[in-house]
Order: sequence, then structure tokens, then C-alpha cells
Amino acid sequence: REFKGDKRKTILIFTLIAVLLAVMLLAFFGFTVTAIKGIILSLVLAFVSYSDIKTRECPDFPYLLIVVAAFIGCDLHCLPDMILAALAVFSFQFFGAWATKAVLNGADLKLATACAFLLGSVRGITGLVIGMLIGIIVNLIKLKDTTQGFPLLPYLAVGFMTAYFL
Repeated sequence: REFKGDKRKTILIFTLIAVLLAVMLLAFFGFTVTAIKGIILSLVLAFVSYSDIKTRECPDFPYLLIVVAAFIGCDLHCLPDMILAALAVFSFQFFGAWATKAVLNGADLKLATACAFLLGSVRGITGLVIGMLIGIIVNLIKLKDTTQGFPLLPYLAVGFMTAYFL
């Protein structure tokens, strides 16, 4: 709706966002493993956001790319914490949706779990909370009908990229 079907404009905007994030990551972290991992994450999050806005669906391979990127520059002793973070964020989101009887999309769960696997528990939960709050606030202001669903992945992407810089 926001891009009114103009595919070129949409692709240009998401490409510019990804390039800007890549430049920011290189400026913030230098040319390090952390910056490379962040660039991969930002590109995947831009694709996921684009896909969710355009089709309200997202294939499974972007989440696998995030999980693979989590292993870049990581030792095996980090694996238990990464698994614990993914389980914590998955549980937090799943039981929150269950308790409020909210409709939860599988893509939202997969993205949150994969990003928590990459970010760790504190930054994963922080990114989830930031993304959900931004999504709720923007859509309360923007939408007239609050019972209507909205694409959550772009807001979660902003939250997780924000948490990546913490």
C-alpha cells in the first residue's frame, strides 16, 4: 500500500536502506567480522521486510541465512548461549501470543528466533521488544481499523538492527 505497486521504487528504497546500513556498520565496527555479520543480517532483513510488505509472505531461506551468519567468527563454546537465546525469544513471543490470543504469523516467530540466535538473549529480547513497540505505535497511529493485521517483519527488522548496534 505504501509503495502503490511501484516495484522499482520499492526495490530502490530497500537497496538504499541496505547500503546505508552497510556503510554505518563499517563505520561503527570497522572492517571486522562483526561488521560483515551485520551486513549479512541487514541485507537479509531488508529482503524479509520487502517480501512481507509486498506479498505478506516470506520464504524460509532468509532465516537459515541468519542462522548460518551467526556462526561467522563464533566459537563452539558460544553455541549453548545461542540456542538458549533462540529458545527464550521463541518462548517469549509464543506464550505472549498464546496468552493474548493474538494471531501470530510463523514468519514473525522464525525471524525473531533466528535473530535471537545471532544476537544473543539480551540483544535478541531487546530487538524483539523494540520492533514490536515500533510496530504497535506506528500502526495505532496509521491504521483506522485496529483489528486489521499489518506486516510485522519490517518493524522487527528495525528492532533487531537497532539491537545489533547495542
